[in-house]
Parts: sequence; C-alpha cells; structure tokens
Amino acid sequence: ALVAAGRLDAVQRTRTSITGAPPVRVSLAAGAVAALGAAAAIGGALLAMAVAVLLATLGALVRQAARARAEHQAAGEYRDALGVVVAELRAGSRPSDALRSASVLDRHSGWQGAADAIAADVDTDRALAGVGVLGGVAHAWRVADRAGAPPGDVLDRIAADHDAMLNQRRAVASALAGARSE
Repeated sequence: ALVAAGRLDAVQRTRTSITGAPPVRVSLAAGAVAALGAAAAIGGALLAMAVAVLLATLGALVRQAARARAEHQAAGEYRDALGVVVAELRAGSRPSDALRSASVLDRHSGWQGAADAIAADVDTDRALAGVGVLGGVAHAWRVADRAGAPPGDVLDRIAADHDAMLNQRRAVASALAGARSE
C-alpha cells in the first residue's frame, strides 16, 4: 500500500466552515450569561425567563455549529479516503489494500471492515454494499466490473461528484450568510 510505504504524500486538509456562522466566543457568552443571571436575581421572574430562552437558543446554536463542523469534517475525510483508494488502485494495489489505506484517513465510514471482507474472499461489491456509507462506492465498483473499466477511474468520477457537492454546499452557505461586519 502506498500510504503504508510512505510513497503517497499525506493528504492536506484545508477545511473551511460550510455554515457561514462565526465561531462562538465562549468567554463572551459566559460573561453575558453571568450578567443576565445577576439581572435575573435583581429583576425577577420575567428577566429569568428571558435568560432561560437566551440560554436555550445559545445551546441550540452551539449544537448546530458542532454538528455542522462534524458533518463537514466527515465529508472531507470521506473525500480524502476516496482519493487514496483511487491512487492506490491506479498504482496497482489490491482492492483490500486500497480500502485498508483509506481507513487510515476515514475511520468512521467502514473502509476497514470492507477491506477485511475483501481479504477474506468476499466479493468486493457485496463487501462494500454491506457498509451503508460506502454504498456509492459499491455501486461504482459494480459499474466498473460490469463495464470492464478500471475501478480507479470510476471511483475518481465519484470523488469529483463528491467535490462538486461540497463546493455547492459552500456556495449556498456563503450566499445565505449575508454580509458581515466587525
């Protein structure tokens, strides 16, 4: 495997936010909560309800931002792993070795399990189809097998489609974000 042998350069990750939301400033939020809490103690029940609504909203925004970051990171890891599979296959690696190399970059999508199944003489298509996230890879592999095309070329097209999807998400997020001022 090229990754294990160190012959394939490490994939550089340049991640950008797809949400367009500014990072949460924890210290400012904590200061605001403390100030509003003190005002609630002085101002009564109405101000305490306002603080509760503010905290619930802030919590929802933080969870939404964390979820978006995790989804963006997972999409990038999947794309990087798919690129490694393509490079490995084009270099002549066995499918199981190519998938095992992908598992180094994306530990969550099931590349390792698919590699183990293929190494145990399970059909490549069935091994990949058994892993939900890799369903698109399984379909691409099936098309390559039936058409007689190299799997690396077909998977490269899947990677290009994935890149286009990520670019579209970024474009939509930036268009919806609107103008920012400091």
